[in-house]
Amino acid sequence: MRNSEPNKNSRFFAALWIGIVLALGIFAYGVYSYFDILAWEQSGQMPHIGAFSALIYNLFGAVGILLGYGLLALIVFVQGWRAYKRNR
Repeated sequence: MRNSEPNKNSRFFAALWIGIVLALGIFAYGVYSYFDILAWEQSGQMPHIGAFSALIYNLFGAVGILLGYGLLALIVFVQGWRAYKRNR
């Protein structure tokens, strides 16, 4: 008879891949936001961005958006990797 419980390792391996996909998505959004803000700046208008992005933009400018979302993506990836390694 097969064991009906899912394998603990496969569950954390799936969580690792979900973390990787989320991290890539966050980073892709950061790159998109960076180029979008640059286009807004060149047109002389103020971009319509969310609160988190506005805070980063006001403190560090357009490069801060790219670095901020890159850092957030790195944190998501590292947390997924640590959870996978801890429970492997």
